[in-house]
Amino acid sequence: MKKLRLIIIMSLLVTTIIVAPTLSGCSDIFFTGWVLEYEVYTIDPSTLEIISASTEQVDAKARLLEAQLNSIGYANATVIRRGNSVLRIMIPYYIANIATVKLYIGLPRTLEFWHNDAVILTGRNIESVGYAFNGATNNYAVFIRLDRAGGHALYLATLYTGSTIYIFSTGAYPVVISAPTVQAQITDGNFSITGLTRSEAQNMSRLIFGNLGLSLRLLNYDYVHNNIQFGCA
Repeated sequence: MKKLRLIIIMSLLVTTIIVAPTLSGCSDIFFTGWVLEYEVYTIDPSTLEIISASTEQVDAKARLLEAQLNSIGYANATVIRRGNSVLRIMIPYYIANIATVKLYIGLPRTLEFWHNDAVILTGRNIESVGYAFNGATNNYAVFIRLDRAGGHALYLATLYTGSTIYIFSTGAYPVVISAPTVQAQITDGNFSITGLTRSEAQNMSRLIFGNLGLSLRLLNYDYVHNNIQFGCA
């Protein structure tokens, strides 16, 4: 199955969509560069209460942020989870205007599905996302389930096959997570993106999951030239 790569970003563009129902180990390393730490949280829409993100959500957000930082020129930036809900961002060189980086990292991001130059649904319409081996195609797939409104929007967008649906992580520097081509009409809000290796499917599901309703709060930041702990979850 044909796959394309968009040069300016880190994500894979996959060309098929079909209807279908921690780092481990801890060590000290010598590091020179900026280290920033953020708490990852979400807000309960019914009570407006702040809730710490799950470790799975934090790991997904780490993968997304790392791809985004690398895509805008911060090569070799590393993002890891510390504890249950804290992200440590390590940028291995000096940046004079670190305030710009802090602003970029802290920008709210959402997930948007675009079709024919219009947003048809967002991350709020996603009820679940995961990946698994697809025996029908003998490779891995990312499975997404939408709510009723999202399912209806996707049904209308897939009335005609052959068009492309772009899945964006929005913000100051939008990232294309996937750009699948519609191969069949989607009638029930459940669909999959196929033709992936296990690693590609895992990465894509994490990128999508990392956009769903998460916010960041800066805890501390510093320029270091010293031993720091790495890989300590």
